[in-house]
Amino acid sequence: MTTDDKSDGEGLDIYVPQVESVSVDEIHLNAWNPNEQAEVEFDLLVENIKNVGFVQPVQVVPMNSGGYRMIGGSHRLQAAKVLGMTHVPCVVLSDARWEDEDLQKFATVRLNQLHGRPNTDKMLALYREMASKYGEKSLQRMFAYTEEDAWKKLVRQVKKSIKASGLPEEAKKKFSNQSKDAKTVDDLSQVLNTIFNEHGDTLKHSFMVFSFGGKEHVYLAMTAKTKKALDQVLTHCKEWDKDVNQLIAPITLAWLEEAKKAEQEELEASSSG
Repeated sequence: MTTDDKSDGEGLDIYVPQVESVSVDEIHLNAWNPNEQAEVEFDLLVENIKNVGFVQPVQVVPMNSGGYRMIGGSHRLQAAKVLGMTHVPCVVLSDARWEDEDLQKFATVRLNQLHGRPNTDKMLALYREMASKYGEKSLQRMFAYTEEDAWKKLVRQVKKSIKASGLPEEAKKKFSNQSKDAKTVDDLSQVLNTIFNEHGDTLKHSFMVFSFGGKEHVYLAMTAKTKKALDQVLTHCKEWDKDVNQLIAPITLAWLEEAKKAEQEELEASSSG
């Protein structure tokens, strides 16, 4: 068995286990793994390993009785067996701390949860690019989409933001109904634009902030005067190749400072009077 490494960085001693090739017959599934996979998802996993290889090692802990206990990657192990593989790459967690069974249980759950989530804007841009080449139906399988695909996750994210936006119930219901028929980002944008055009004037203070694609976006219900001013700012940004934040941020901060100063002066005047 190869030895584990320690990686030193900024004074931290980080445990870096080695990857080893282990016989599938020596790996035993743990009894506590709560992660489940639908048949269609498992089939896609088998297909993916067959096409691109077993590129993601599983995580195991040596057992005192011999062999290894599975910590993360049980479905990949089962897929390997379906494909007739006799050995799989494993991250062998041999450090003394891994003798703690509670740590093993915590790790099993963490490895299932800590996968991050796609940036929605980038995911949709990639989806649209590849769909134009391969077609949406074929792309769903190529991307390993199932009933929990990125598109449905996006719609749920936007729906959540709409609910928290302060828009009237009528607008929320309209988005919920119309988003069911949206199949592309253009469809979704059209639904949002329609709702904002119809209900934008109901927004308190004429703006709404909502999360989309991992970023905060602001919707403004602008007057004609404000729109004209903003158009001039945007034109300037394009002509001089500037990020709009470079112009708006300092102007906004300067105004905020003046507003705070005026409020303070007003408070002092009222208290002295």
